[in-house]
Amino acid sequence: MGTLTKLDLPKAVRYRPRSKSSDGGRSPQIPRAALEGRRWSDFQALDAADRENAVEMDTVVGRQGKDEQCVLTMFVRRIGFQFYILLPDKTTESVIHAIDTFQDIYGTRFGKVFSLVVCDRGSEFADAERIEHGKNGKRRLRLYYTDPQRSQQKPRAERRHAELRRILPKGKIDFDRLTGRDMAACMSHVNSYMVGSMGWASPMNLAMALFPKGLLCAYGVERIDPKEVDLTPSLVPHAIVKM
Repeated sequence: MGTLTKLDLPKAVRYRPRSKSSDGGRSPQIPRAALEGRRWSDFQALDAADRENAVEMDTVVGRQGKDEQCVLTMFVRRIGFQFYILLPDKTTESVIHAIDTFQDIYGTRFGKVFSLVVCDRGSEFADAERIEHGKNGKRRLRLYYTDPQRSQQKPRAERRHAELRRILPKGKIDFDRLTGRDMAACMSHVNSYMVGSMGWASPMNLAMALFPKGLLCAYGVERIDPKEVDLTPSLVPHAIVKM
């Protein structure tokens, strides 16, 4: 991954092919077989410590029927840090390519933090086997699905989405104009925001201690002075929809 930089990441996600599923990545629902052993009840049966160390994964979308690009989010419960990765579209293929790239950059310790992942039953997460296994065929994580229409089962990711939506309000941002630089800015500002539930610490400081040294750099993430944190659309002025 020596040639990858923070500016290349959207292209890396878009152009790194893997064998395609027969439906082009657009499954209408989560297959029944994929739910076996991966339901919310299965996740709840895990030890509390394991559940607390899970990662909550989701997608944030733009204007319905207009924007193709969307944002893959990964919220690391143990430190309150959320990654934002720009996807070319909301398909299983794009999700898998993004995770492949993320794992390559993270390195061999990927499974230490991303061993358990919780997501909703969106069609972009339908191919559990390919999400769970890396390009080499080895298991990299265990995936669990929330119950239908139960966003409260991944509440911390949803709360962090509310902060992201202050920058990318629904209907007011053209997601197809967003770039990798914008994702870096969003991650930097949202994760530098002081969180009361964490003793008024910022997830950014904890992330710098937990993640490999090059990971945040590869995604263009930087610590922002709390006094300079900007959670408004002015962070992405070129993407604001002109009314």
